[in-house]
Amino acid sequence: MSRFLLVLTAVMLTVSCGRNNIVSGVPVRYVTAERSMELKADSSFRYDFPQSLQCVDLTIANDSILVLRETVGSSDSLKFFGCYSLRDYSWLGDYVVKGRGPGEALNPFIRGMLRAADGRECCYVGDAMLGRVYELDLPLSIERGGTVIRELHGVPANTVYNYPYRDSLRFLVRIGDEDRMLYEVVTADNEVRRSFNLYRSVSAENCLSQISHCTVVNQRAGLAALLMLGLPQMNIIDLESGEVRSFAVDREYRRWRDIIERYDGDSGLYYNYATATEDVILATYAGKSVMEFANDRNVHIHVFDWSGSFLYDITVRENVNAMAFDELGGMLYALDRNANRIYRYDMSELI
Repeated sequence: MSRFLLVLTAVMLTVSCGRNNIVSGVPVRYVTAERSMELKADSSFRYDFPQSLQCVDLTIANDSILVLRETVGSSDSLKFFGCYSLRDYSWLGDYVVKGRGPGEALNPFIRGMLRAADGRECCYVGDAMLGRVYELDLPLSIERGGTVIRELHGVPANTVYNYPYRDSLRFLVRIGDEDRMLYEVVTADNEVRRSFNLYRSVSAENCLSQISHCTVVNQRAGLAALLMLGLPQMNIIDLESGEVRSFAVDREYRRWRDIIERYDGDSGLYYNYATATEDVILATYAGKSVMEFANDRNVHIHVFDWSGSFLYDITVRENVNAMAFDELGGMLYALDRNANRIYRYDMSELI
């Protein structure tokens, strides 16, 4: 075959792949796991965490604290974040009161860690309902026996999620003026430094209700990974260059046009939770229809590196709703809301 025909074929394949991608003009790389395995929960881990019976999320803070994000009203304290020592799982107290006053929140979630002005490592807490962002110093809160929290700044209107990036920069997911999802790097004063419009053909309403995704940010590498609920696909954005790379684990990603036009019991559910370190991305994967998932909520755990390589497809027996990875101990903590339990998996030889 002539060089011209080879080049033409490559161009046609790239265009075809780009058209099959919900991200306009970006080819999709189909990836398979380098290793598939089953991982059993650590049977010796029997802590009941009695102070946090209505947990909805997990975080590892300051390499030493397991933070359980509670549904306020489930305990007498009316505080959101219950804390336990990773050393011996002793109770360290709960922090951040529900309310609208200074240092209070209505729907806070920890979106990462940041270095405060005084050099201390704090939790970056976003509250979309109040449009506020805080830094929460958990070690100092534990030492003083009360919440040490400081409001940093507000967020632009229609912000859905926001994450710490570098210095005072943040990565935002928000609804733009033309009903499109925007992904932006902004300053503390909400000045937009970079903006990415990935899903030009899809309304924000359809993105939120039918596509959606989990977002994790690698501050050191300057990358954000978007793992999609309605498609078996992950998109990685280089927050400096604007380059977008797409990876799929199932060829159903090609049907994105059909998926956004309808949502019913036969629609697929794929990635529904993600967490990350500077080296890997860990995500829960259903790979089932809505109807199937209603009857069988067991998931796989997919592990990728930040170049998009699919390292592990891990089968677990538990219904994992949220996860947090302890990098120092190599342990993955997983929340099963149905069983109202937290499980632990030893991943020290894998990651």
